[in-house]
Order: sequence, then structure tokens, then C-alpha cells
Amino acid sequence: MGRTLATLIVGLLLLLVGCTGKLSGAYLPSGDGIGKIAKFDFTSSDKVEMHVAGIPAVEASYELEGDKVKMTANGQTSIFKLDEKGCLDGGELLGTFCKQ
Repeated sequence: MGRTLATLIVGLLLLLVGCTGKLSGAYLPSGDGIGKIAKFDFTSSDKVEMHVAGIPAVEASYELEGDKVKMTANGQTSIFKLDEKGCLDGGELLGTFCKQ
């Protein structure tokens, strides 16, 4: 029953994100990975500012495709997965970012 509930929650989160078609606000690191010195600010329906300690912010575009968030800056694309809590999971290397 726990797996069914988790699947339902993930489905509802994806539906909510799919309906709004955007992310908003600041997402901060939650745990390990090189991302622990970074922050994402979603500023519009298709733009995100990437902040890394000691480096000027970089504006990137992003798009939602199902449970994936694709961020593209300077010709490079990073793909994050929206988890069941609405956090952005960048894997072991980048880590996880949750809304502030």
C-alpha cells in the first residue's frame, strides 16, 4: 500500500507541475554533491538563474518534460528529475535541490 500511495503522490505532483508548466522561486542544495555550493532561482516560466559560490550568476533556459527538468546554459544541458517531494534530483554528482 505504501508504494501505491507514493505513486499517487508523485502523479499528483507531476500533474500540478504540468498544469502550471513552470517552477518558481529558489531551490537550495539538500545533501551532498558539488551542488552544495549552488542555488537555482527560477525567475520566469522558462528562465532560471544558476548561482555557484564565487562565480557570477548564469541565466539559463529550462523546460519541463514529464518528471524531467532540462536546464540549458551556454549550449550545455543538465537534466534533473523531480522527485516525490518536488525537489530537483541531479544524481550523485550534482545532488538534490529543494524549494526554499
